[in-house]
Amino acid sequence: MEMKQIEIDFEVYQAIEAERRSFSEPANAALRRLIGIESGYSDDDESFASLDDGAWSSKGVTLPEETSLRMEYNGSVKRAFISKGKWKTPRGIFNGPSPAAAAVATTKDGKTPTLNGWIYWRAKLPGTREWVPIQELRDKAKGR
Repeated sequence: MEMKQIEIDFEVYQAIEAERRSFSEPANAALRRLIGIESGYSDDDESFASLDDGAWSSKGVTLPEETSLRMEYNGSVKRAFISKGKWKTPRGIFNGPSPAAAAVATTKDGKTPTLNGWIYWRAKLPGTREWVPIQELRDKAKGR
């Protein structure tokens, strides 16, 4: 796709940044969404897989069906769970941690932030009692 450079004012830039669903989502994808043009960009900043058993998998981390998820943001606890290989939140269904985090979080001034969900979410795997940071699971998968 051919790209062109354009000048935009700061308010337009802020609107584009507020629309971005993850740190790695291109600004162009957010702008296309804002003006109603299909983007073709993945709904997550990672490649992911929905497994046949309902689990979700990305970056060496597999979260089984019915994994409970929680994150704290701005003084409140946000919740989600894995179902049919997706992140289900009170605000929608997402392919991964970053768009799910952005969907449930709100800044103090009521805006939607761009978040790295790997940093925020903790998982309680089925049959366990502990909440484990998913970044920790990712680090273990990478051998760190």
